[in-house]
Amino acid sequence: MFKNVDPSDVSVKQFVTNKRFTVSDIDSGSGVFGLTGTSSSMYAFAVDTADATTFTNTTAPFSHSFFHIPVFKQINHLYYRDFPKPYNSYCFTSESIRKLHGSCTAITVPREFYGEKINPGSIELTDDSADSTFTILDDRKGNLYDNNFSSSFAQRSASANGSGSQVGNVFYEHGILVFTDTGSYSNVGTGKGGDGFQLQFEATQTHYEYEIGVTANEGEFNSTNNISISQNRSGSIRVLEGTTNVKSVFAPGDNPSNGTGSLAATYTPTEEVEGFATHSEFRPYVTTIGLYNDQNDLLVVGKLGRPIKNDDDLSLKFIVRFDV
Repeated sequence: MFKNVDPSDVSVKQFVTNKRFTVSDIDSGSGVFGLTGTSSSMYAFAVDTADATTFTNTTAPFSHSFFHIPVFKQINHLYYRDFPKPYNSYCFTSESIRKLHGSCTAITVPREFYGEKINPGSIELTDDSADSTFTILDDRKGNLYDNNFSSSFAQRSASANGSGSQVGNVFYEHGILVFTDTGSYSNVGTGKGGDGFQLQFEATQTHYEYEIGVTANEGEFNSTNNISISQNRSGSIRVLEGTTNVKSVFAPGDNPSNGTGSLAATYTPTEEVEGFATHSEFRPYVTTIGLYNDQNDLLVVGKLGRPIKNDDDLSLKFIVRFDV
């Protein structure tokens, strides 16, 4: 009942999908956090007195505290300190503008939402941390800017007070937005203000479509192990030890005894099969295809839309497709 698959009958196609998500400052229970980072010494750092942002959730009880100094140091270490050295800075891109001052804020998105990375150019953050509402977009190059000043940002020229130029960075592969502007945007992403923030973005995920051809040549797979062909009974039945009521398990006349008057762990019926299965014209129907690895572990099960008769004088080829 087993046959090796010809490697030439296996093909794999790769394709990328994007799905749009919307999260907000109230989604901390899902791992969306608005953090604050502050530059300072770790000397005499104590968790009892250090500034921190704490998130709690009563629906799925948890409490997480993020200390401002370690948050800043981690962000600086990963993305800013050694920039623009490509091998020392994560999520490196030569067109990214990275400047970190004495403080920052950040929004973290869990990988279960963004997949492999946030799709560049898909970010739209609406933030009400100030008197006016900010709409922050990304430029596909890892930079965040205020959409109200998009034309000046595109020209890499800031207005007199610096507004409208870059306000931070996005690290697509890590799902992290960092706001480095310490002026009007110093509270962006913290959830402060009338309505907090709402972040929209597209997740990116690569899928692999496997297409495997399975061939049954003439005369192959022309028997069946379907328990329905067993005479009077239909295959082996395993019951739990100590089961007393077996009327619904075994047919009348069966004696599922192990010889000591107790119920046997396994009952195997007669090896005789029904007459129709011994006829020269008997042909089984194909209903299911299983794909196994070299250790005989069942990995994929394909169910046919309808049973297909396996005639002795015909070859059958089935195409099994699945995505991972």
